[in-house]
Amino acid sequence: GQVFSSRKDLLHPAYCDALESLQTSVPSVSGPRVRELLEAELGSPLPFDSFDDTPLAGASLGQVHRAVYEGKPVAVKVQRAQLVELFDTDFRNIRLGCRVMNSLERLRERLRRLQGKSKSAADRDWLQYADDAARLLYQEIDYVNEGKNAETFSESLVGTGSNVVVPSVVWNATTERVLTMEYVESIKMTDAEKVAALGLDAKALSQQVIDTFLLQLLTTGVLHCDPHPGNMCVTPKGEIVLYDYGMMDSLPKKTVQGMRKIAFGLLNGSPIPSKAEITARGDSVMEGMELAGFVAPGANATAVRLVGEFMVRFFSDQAAGRATEDVSEQVGGSCLLPAACCLLPAACCLL
Repeated sequence: GQVFSSRKDLLHPAYCDALESLQTSVPSVSGPRVRELLEAELGSPLPFDSFDDTPLAGASLGQVHRAVYEGKPVAVKVQRAQLVELFDTDFRNIRLGCRVMNSLERLRERLRRLQGKSKSAADRDWLQYADDAARLLYQEIDYVNEGKNAETFSESLVGTGSNVVVPSVVWNATTERVLTMEYVESIKMTDAEKVAALGLDAKALSQQVIDTFLLQLLTTGVLHCDPHPGNMCVTPKGEIVLYDYGMMDSLPKKTVQGMRKIAFGLLNGSPIPSKAEITARGDSVMEGMELAGFVAPGANATAVRLVGEFMVRFFSDQAAGRATEDVSEQVGGSCLLPAACCLLPAACCLL
């Protein structure tokens, strides 16, 4: 719901507006219940000078309250109860569905071989996807891990010139289910009225967000993996504040190098590229995909090259305001659409 709330390219704005409440306004747990949870984790009396029972924000896994710790304002995130049990149930069901999908994938590959076709570029193991999701989500409900992630992310930005603010962690008031961090005065970047009232340039902020995530993808390789609008705010000075480091991951060095090569092929060229330039840049995109690990070993190189050339034309046309081509028409039957569907998200990231 949080993801779809920002995808007005996929859903009608009315649905996106309704789903926006899931970013920070999920129904909250009562004040007395929150204090019970806090005392179970931090002991009684609570270590705070003061604690506001009314939550600042509520999301799917926890809710955030203002407090004062040793004279300094802090934000305290309190986890909802019984999340581990809920996750266990969900992932049993998800893995059952993944086994079915893997059976369908094997059937599809057998049919391709019978038809004399080469192995498809999209070599999926749905159980691996489920295991990866489980790894990240179980880490997300460990707030000690989230605090460490926040510090790792902050360290990755040192020397990059980034203006991203990462709230510091108060470790003496943090456990696996309670996270206490520095309180940073900020507003949601999607609150157009408040952004305008602060005199901030919304277009410049958008560019800063793009730059921030390109920096992660192409330079540091340390990724904030939950970048919905509820987790991206801005200070009155125009600094970007990223919250919620429960889901963070690091890209292998080769993947970062491959992403840079893809970006070079897509973005470094003339507005109206010649056929030779499209081929050369398409080769760069293809090599980057292979280096980054986006293409399965033994995949049809010709098919991947066609997708690379399509992506070059698509980006060039989009940048120049020209009508873009349709991948199914331009790449054709020689390259199965799953290949394009797997590879084009990389281009979407770079947008």
